[in-house]
Parts: sequence; structure tokens; C-alpha cells
Amino acid sequence: SHVPSMAHDVQELAEEDLELESVTVCGRRFGIHRRRSNGIPAADATGLVLWECALLLAEYLGYGLWRDTSDARSTTSLTWWQLHPPAPVVPARFWRSQPAVLELGGGCGLVTLALKSLGARVVYTDGDAAALRLAQRNLRAET
Repeated sequence: SHVPSMAHDVQELAEEDLELESVTVCGRRFGIHRRRSNGIPAADATGLVLWECALLLAEYLGYGLWRDTSDARSTTSLTWWQLHPPAPVVPARFWRSQPAVLELGGGCGLVTLALKSLGARVVYTDGDAAALRLAQRNLRAET
């Protein structure tokens, strides 16, 4: 028997189904719309969730450029690893003049948004059409 999937088109989601979360990546603050959290993401709408690993990946990739900017001079609200980075792990060689990034499975767009704000050229992809529309909404709101 066929089990219908839950509709998760961003256009079908009412505003009360989305929430705006304020996150800080590499000293920059972003507002990210995401699916309202009830603790367990819907299996068919994982691209609408702001995952902790997206925050970690954006911080990790952005750190190489961020540490050389004036924003890095303020040590307020820095995490321990930003003040004591393991040098071999930080992808400083990733940052040359305007690096190109292909993001696969970008979800609600945080990594793309953070890297673009740091000067990278980013191509965002996701297999979920609703995630594509939500990321586009988030990118428009921040640019």
C-alpha cells in the first residue's frame, strides 16, 4: 500500500510552520528560516531543518578566511576552537582569491550564505525542491 508523504512545499507551509533562527558563523550573524522544530525532523523534509553540522561546516570552512579579517580581532563570543585552532585542520589553503564552492545537499542554505558573505563563489544544490525554495528565501533575505 502507498503511504502518502507529508506535503513539505515551502509555499504550502504556513508562516507558523517556519521559524527564524539567528545564528552566528565566523563572527557574522544570519537569520535563517527553517522548519519549526518539534525535536524530530520529518523524514521527507530534512532539507528544511537547520542541522548542527551545517553550523560546524560553515565555521570550519570559513575560519581560514575569517581569521585574517578585521572581524576576527574582536574575541567576544568566540568559541574555544576559534581562539585555539588546530592549525593542520583549518583549511586555510581553501581560501585563495575568490574560491569556488559546490555545495551538495545545502538544505536551508546556511553554509552557502556564510561562504558567500566571506567572498566565495558558491553553487548551491539540493535534491528537495522545497529546500531549494527555502534556501533561496534565506539568501534573498540576507543579501
